Amino acid sequence: MPAPPPLDQDGRGSELAELQLRANATTDESLESTRRMLTLCEESKEAGIRTLVALDDQGGQLDCVLEH
Repeated sequence: MPAPPPLDQDGRGSELAELQLRANATTDESLESTRRMLTLCEESKEAGIRTLVALDDQGGQLDCVLEH
């Protein structure tokens, strides 16, 4: 959890500090979301490659069956 914003002379947190904390939290959330998205993209790419390999193998098997 981030540190509380610094206090003004009247004892209230400054609006700028609060906005900076919110902006930093949003940035952190966005970065984590981007990392998750990249992981999912990589997993999808690998699944696509495995699918293409399997389809190629099946195509070869069908060619053998049709030749005989």
